[in-house]
Amino acid sequence: MRSFLENMLKSGPGLFVLLVFIFVCCLFGLGSWGLTETSESRYAQIGAEMMESGDFSKPQLMGIYHFHKPPVTYQITALGYHLFGKNEFGARFFLQLALIIQLLLIFKIARLLFNDRKKAILAMLVYFSFPLVLISVRNLTTDAYLNSTILASIYFWLSAIKGKHKTIQLLLFYLCLGLIINIKGPVGLIFPVMFVISYSIIFKTKFNFSIGMLTGWILFIFLSGIWAFSLTRHYPWLIEYFLEEQIFKRVNSNSYNRAKPIWYYLILLPAVFLPWIWPLSKALFNRKTTESSQRKLDRLLIWNTILILIVFSAFSTKLILYVLPISLYMALLVVRGLDLMSINREHNAVSFIAILGLVILVGASVYSRFDSGIDMDHLMISGISIFLLLFYLWLYRREQSNIRVEMVTLLFGLTLVAASTSFFRNNELMVNSVKPIIEYIRADKDLRDRQPIVFNYLLPSAQYYTGKEVITVNNGHNTVQRDIRFQTDQNWKKSSVDIRDRDKKYVIDSLMRSPSYILVRRRGGKIEMAELFEDTAFEMKDFGKWVLFY
Repeated sequence: MRSFLENMLKSGPGLFVLLVFIFVCCLFGLGSWGLTETSESRYAQIGAEMMESGDFSKPQLMGIYHFHKPPVTYQITALGYHLFGKNEFGARFFLQLALIIQLLLIFKIARLLFNDRKKAILAMLVYFSFPLVLISVRNLTTDAYLNSTILASIYFWLSAIKGKHKTIQLLLFYLCLGLIINIKGPVGLIFPVMFVISYSIIFKTKFNFSIGMLTGWILFIFLSGIWAFSLTRHYPWLIEYFLEEQIFKRVNSNSYNRAKPIWYYLILLPAVFLPWIWPLSKALFNRKTTESSQRKLDRLLIWNTILILIVFSAFSTKLILYVLPISLYMALLVVRGLDLMSINREHNAVSFIAILGLVILVGASVYSRFDSGIDMDHLMISGISIFLLLFYLWLYRREQSNIRVEMVTLLFGLTLVAASTSFFRNNELMVNSVKPIIEYIRADKDLRDRQPIVFNYLLPSAQYYTGKEVITVNNGHNTVQRDIRFQTDQNWKKSSVDIRDRDKKYVIDSLMRSPSYILVRRRGGKIEMAELFEDTAFEMKDFGKWVLFY
């Protein structure tokens, strides 16, 4: 077994087998939990409407044009539905493929920078073990696809600097920059531009102007503008809207209620990279390196890490996945930190990872037995825990020391995948999925054909699962403030009822006179605007965060 694992880590075909193994593991249980609110359900519903309408250039969310982002993520999601059906697996499938592409790119980037296959494999596995990376591919958003193209752009630029076929690599670099624009917009360019500038300064590299570079710029400009400019004949103000509303306001205002304090990332990032804090610290505060090339590489990794934190901390709107590309530099710094450690300290750092994996599994299982609100698959967790314990005992025999770090790192990543899948599957309401509520409604023959109404919250998954147009009651929540400037008719008013300046009780009663049901959130433990629904003839079913009235 040891020789098999060694060959898997050392050979080209072995890398392929390893990536296929990770891919298959990530597919297990991928569709076993419902779409989560709010981001995942929004992307999933837009992809579904895109597939159903056949219009792949103008994204719509619940019947209203949604130009917050370019359409590539929605198009990929629609393709997933075409291949696997309109379901959670289809929505998330290409995220797992994106993960495998990222792992391959991490390996290739690390090999170019370290010139060492073993370190490149370890960097790839460390990257896979990061909770931040796994969060991005187990929940449908645009971030995993953006990160894949950012990594690809960095790889192709490095290849153009270090390898042969510079013209082809440069063209691929500019192609990736164009894709970045079509996935996220100009903000996504910050990461590759930052890397290119810092690398050029530190390593004093220059690119002479060439036909290939000119062609690359033309390709980039064409790809960057093809979607937006193709729509400007219908919506002349689209580019201005995209720049002002979706870029500038997100940078300097409380856009979509996502404003966070300036120290947000400094507090949160150590938590998501927690397993590797020790070797990370070793690399960040290293003073022992004497080789000039190694000092330059350390500066490159640290500069990019610090610059990303400074730039995105300065932005008003913050989410943890906005800085997902920092994971590349973290993975490479972890490898540097482990390389700087003594054998005994490396052994202790890896032992901590192994123990932490077991603690996560056993701790989650034990905690769920004392908390009735949490459910876990105890049999599955027990089986995985026993396997890990036996494997670690075998792995920590002296003759296995040459594959120990890599295997422990791989198993930690797989443990996170298995534990999160079990948690999401068994606690759908807790992770903000309303699928159990819709399943309850669909199982009730008296409710299933009624009109769904949602009070003061945009709930795309309700429309996704019911297949019916949902009426949204607007009482001022930020999610229901829809941008209707691109609508060409008034049909959207059929599914959006504004009650802010009206007799709220009268409107709700009017809506409920026809066969219908209404979902109402709890806010701070209390039913929102409870006086509109309580002390009425409505029946009530309590689902914790949501209450169903009919």
